[in-house]
Amino acid sequence: MKKKFINLLSLLLIALLFYYLYRQIQQNISSLEQITITPKPDKLLLSLLFMFLHYVLIVVVYRSILRHTFGSLGSLSPRESFGIYYVSNIFKYLPGKVWTYSILINAMQKRGYSLSKTLFANIILLILNITTPLLIIGIYYFGFLMNNAPLRLPLLIAFASLYFICLLSSPKILKFLIYLLNKLKKKHVTDYDIRLSTIFKAQGWYLLAYLLYLISLSFLSNVFSINYSIQDSVHLAMICLMSMTGGFLALFAPGGIGVQEAIIFAQITGEFGAQTAVVLSIAFRFIIFILDFVCAVIGLILIGKQANDLFQIGGGKP
Repeated sequence: MKKKFINLLSLLLIALLFYYLYRQIQQNISSLEQITITPKPDKLLLSLLFMFLHYVLIVVVYRSILRHTFGSLGSLSPRESFGIYYVSNIFKYLPGKVWTYSILINAMQKRGYSLSKTLFANIILLILNITTPLLIIGIYYFGFLMNNAPLRLPLLIAFASLYFICLLSSPKILKFLIYLLNKLKKKHVTDYDIRLSTIFKAQGWYLLAYLLYLISLSFLSNVFSINYSIQDSVHLAMICLMSMTGGFLALFAPGGIGVQEAIIFAQITGEFGAQTAVVLSIAFRFIIFILDFVCAVIGLILIGKQANDLFQIGGGKP
């Protein structure tokens, strides 16, 4: 009964978001009818290239965390890591955010990795997926967007210092989060000691990965007819990054569908117009879905005959 209520509430929230988008389009229909799209293949290819490099770096970080957690990756090759990660990733488009991580953890178990250690590694990855975009958005906001110029530098230093302190305290914070998780869930997650050097290394790789993400989105903002300045392109890319983070945090929205688009519309329409909001939201959704799908197909090819065994839900070694 509780599960049905949550699913119903999720559908209601998604419906409200799409109603908001419908109203925005309806109110700006006259300007939208004037949209002329002239694709620029070179910008699109560059956007896809940098986004793909972002995807590859995420797997590099995942392998680094797994190596620290397990001591050794054994026979798990980079090819197999890429395959397992991105075949699991495609399941984010199913209702409920747990599918991606459940299938990823299940596949790792079938490769012989223990449940508790795999859960621990995925918790670190999940935290980095949330905190790294927030760090970049925070630096951009306090460093460039704040209207109160005298407060910009002090607040930027305070924000960066707070984040750095959290990084230094991350092993203790992680222990506390695992304690809370074990209280809320029946499955027990074992706490493992993690070196600060591993956290800083993972954070460094993640920052690089999300800088590639921003470069990709900057090219994406110029894929169709409109030519924006570098400053405007970066600003649009930041809004897309904000929408991606919002979609990731919205547990009720499969793949962030509806949430990403609503944030883009709310942030872009007033400043750049409804045309840009519509074109960019569609382009952003398109490039993410295409790369998710392509990486999942590449993943299946890389895994080969093992794919059928790895992605049959159920079982696995504890």
